[in-house]
Amino acid sequence: MSTHSSSQTRVLSGPNQAAFFALVSIASAYGLYRAIALAWVCDDAFFTFRYAKNLVDGYGLVYNIGERVEGYTSFLWTILIALGRRLGFESIAFSHVLSIASYLLTALVLMLFSYRHLAIEGRKSVIVLPVAALSILVMQDYHVWATSGMETSLTAFLIALAVCLLLSAQKATRFAVAGVVMAAAVMSRPEAMIALALGGLFILIARRPVLRNLLYYSVPAIVLYIPYWIIRYSYYGYPFPNTYYAKSGNLAYWSQGWVYLWLFIKSYYVLFLLVPAAVWLVYRMLRQIKGKGRPLDMISRTGLLCLMIVVPSVIYVVRVGGDFMFARFFIPITALCFLAIEAALASLRLPAAVRIAAGFAIVVMSWGSIYQFDAPQQGVEGIVDERTFYPPELIGQARTDGELLKRVFTGTDSVAVAFYGMKAMLMYYAEFPVAIEAHAGLTDEYVAHQPIEERGRPGHEKKAPYEYLRQRRVLFSFPAATQLTPVKKIWFGNQEAAIVHWDNRVMEHLKQFSEVRFVDFPGFLDQYLERIDERPDILVRRDLEQFRQYYFDFNDDPERLEQFLARLGG
Repeated sequence: MSTHSSSQTRVLSGPNQAAFFALVSIASAYGLYRAIALAWVCDDAFFTFRYAKNLVDGYGLVYNIGERVEGYTSFLWTILIALGRRLGFESIAFSHVLSIASYLLTALVLMLFSYRHLAIEGRKSVIVLPVAALSILVMQDYHVWATSGMETSLTAFLIALAVCLLLSAQKATRFAVAGVVMAAAVMSRPEAMIALALGGLFILIARRPVLRNLLYYSVPAIVLYIPYWIIRYSYYGYPFPNTYYAKSGNLAYWSQGWVYLWLFIKSYYVLFLLVPAAVWLVYRMLRQIKGKGRPLDMISRTGLLCLMIVVPSVIYVVRVGGDFMFARFFIPITALCFLAIEAALASLRLPAAVRIAAGFAIVVMSWGSIYQFDAPQQGVEGIVDERTFYPPELIGQARTDGELLKRVFTGTDSVAVAFYGMKAMLMYYAEFPVAIEAHAGLTDEYVAHQPIEERGRPGHEKKAPYEYLRQRRVLFSFPAATQLTPVKKIWFGNQEAAIVHWDNRVMEHLKQFSEVRFVDFPGFLDQYLERIDERPDILVRRDLEQFRQYYFDFNDDPERLEQFLARLGG
């Protein structure tokens, strides 16, 4: 096996050329088909969509108008969605196009890298089997996360592109481009800072001349990222996104992280090959280093950089407890895992036919994932197959209900609401001026900075206190808790919500809409007062305290309040 420098041009001829393009075309068509067939959008994507909408509408990069809280994870993704909206594209469809394009470009970058740098030479002509590219084109969860409405696919593309640039760069300008791409990756997902930093360390170890290449790599990254960080810090007031505090990213949660990692590896048992591949690549690299000043060849460089990024990234994911969405945090580095395995395979002194057969076996194993969930919506220790929760009809219903909410609240004063899981899409379409994510505080500074009392499902461990919702004058909460009495529930069409506190002006406005149903609380109080003398004092006192928090503290109703006080002797 011999390797080729990036300056060489390789042209496949005859049957091998036809076989290469046929294989690439079939795999790409399959990956595209699966990505489109599984296209979906998760609830969290609607946080980004709302930020993008407010930005385009002139309110700034905010979730609630006037509140500067960095409740999105990906600045770059949010800006791209805003650009699409500004150009007139619908956000869900635009996000799908961007994500699928990123997915296919990731495969293309890996294919080109394999073609130029990790080829297997036969006796008569070059045989190319792009194992990494083919593996992600047949991998189930790469298909799943090729859409979702989130930045996962974009981040994976940017990291793969930057890695391939760092590995193959000969001219200084290529290192500069790699720095720009890495900076973009960090702006698409903060955890990509691991790849950015270790890319610089890789240059120090393996890319001569070191000072020139490191300078060209670092300066563009610094020039792009540092001003961005200063601007966002001055705008939001915190060094990290609000989601970092909401999910307590500063705290270790090893036990949950190991579950997240083990569940992923069990699904894609082919990744067990990374262990022997890493051992072999390290051994091979050490042998080269012991040589007389010879630089590392392409295979050793590939193994080194991929492992330098993958190992710390996995440790980071495990430390923070992973995620409640299966596979999401591992997708951006999975391509690098396959690239390291491909490099190890290419370095083995075996007949070309044997290595080709082994490569196909790896691709087949990547395709044959093992589903880890007993049922589509049944989780494993808080980890779920997120896509199964969001069929297209759910999004359609959220849009219908949201448009109803937007219509019935038109003409009222600024209404504040709280919402919990799977209701971000409803908030996006309803366009409430103030919507507080009360499940974890993703878009709320106060809730996100609460201490965690007990570890549980990642990203769902902080709840908005009731007293805080009252202080924010929240009127409704979506959805309604099942234990609430009917008097504290309201229905907007088929959408059920809880009434956090009663506002006479708003509720009188809502009475004119037939789609809105609720128990008239002043009428309920009149019925209560008619039989108040039959109730014991201790019960009346208890009820009055609840009525104060729910009604009297927010509405001027001295006559009814006086009847309660008179019953209790003032």
